[in-house]
Amino acid sequence: MSPPPLPWELLSKPAAGNLLILISALVGVGGSWLIYETKMDNRANAVRRSLIAEIDSNNIIDDLKADPPMHDVYSTAVYESVGSDIALLTDEEIEAVAEVYSHITKLSRSHQKPHDSVQ
Repeated sequence: MSPPPLPWELLSKPAAGNLLILISALVGVGGSWLIYETKMDNRANAVRRSLIAEIDSNNIIDDLKADPPMHDVYSTAVYESVGSDIALLTDEEIEAVAEVYSHITKLSRSHQKPHDSVQ
């Protein structure tokens, strides 16, 4: 009967080397995925914060309650600049954003004078 192999002798076998490569690959892929998810979450949070700030600065909630609306000009610069990143939000958030900016567009059009509109 031969003595059991020493730990470093086990690592010199091809199966052990392949197992170490597999473990390393799994750790690398898992780490990359985690970093990607964190970046996407951070981008989504940045989009949320930006849109909230723009909506708050427009005072849209007050204007929707007022008749006639209190403001003539509404900013949509952030909404236009984050375009494709809006897809990072939840479905409910996307619907809410679309509804708010639809109201902003309607209010902006209602403030246009007849000679301001392009025909």
